[in-house]
Amino acid sequence: GGSNIVLISEEGPESTIIDCEDNDERGFTFWSGEDSTSVLDGFTIINGNRPEGGGIYCYYTSPTIRNCIITNCIAIDGGGIYLNQSQSLIENCTITINTVMDDGGGIYIFESNPQLENVEISGNIAPNTGGGIGMENSGLTMSNSVVLENVGANSFGGGIYIDGSSLTGDGITLSNVEIMGNQSELGSGIFVKNSNPIILSDMNINNNEAYFGGGVYLENSQIIFQHSIIYENIALSPYQNGDGIAVQ
Repeated sequence: GGSNIVLISEEGPESTIIDCEDNDERGFTFWSGEDSTSVLDGFTIINGNRPEGGGIYCYYTSPTIRNCIITNCIAIDGGGIYLNQSQSLIENCTITINTVMDDGGGIYIFESNPQLENVEISGNIAPNTGGGIGMENSGLTMSNSVVLENVGANSFGGGIYIDGSSLTGDGITLSNVEIMGNQSELGSGIFVKNSNPIILSDMNINNNEAYFGGGVYLENSQIIFQHSIIYENIALSPYQNGDGIAVQ
């Protein structure tokens, strides 16, 4: 209700579980202007099922979410978390094995500029865009994190999908992020469209598999790589190699 409260579990996410019981409910909704002093700390959220944000939904709010596990949730967009007009800080969290019918299996970011620190996004599934993270018209700062074994099915961006970051002017910076073992049709590691600048530093992009652009797929976009390695990615198309990077 807009009050900036701090909600902390006594014994951490392993012992403090919010089970939504797959009953058209989610764990938490922030939608009354809460800012970063509103804190959610130390919970496991499972079996959420809502159209937007199966586990957590932030609408024009920017809470701090830390030390949480969000798993086995279902949505149309944003299986684990949906950020809409949000500058949330998400840190020390695991977002895993969530599923959507459209975009952003782990997290969907819309017209937002969040910060992700020490986050694992793994085993999520999206049939359209962003098996791990789906982004539209947004900025992002992400560091010391892992995007692992997410699946885009026949989609774009098995690990991370980015569309239109330059429209917000926020920009995207990923630092010390490992993007590994993701699968999709185009840009299995990262798919970037209509965006610049994207700054990737100290990155490790490996063992991703796509039809085009096993590691990175660029469309009308600009990426600046700094101290990064892209290796052992696979592009299955017989017409275009692009194992590491495909550019259109």
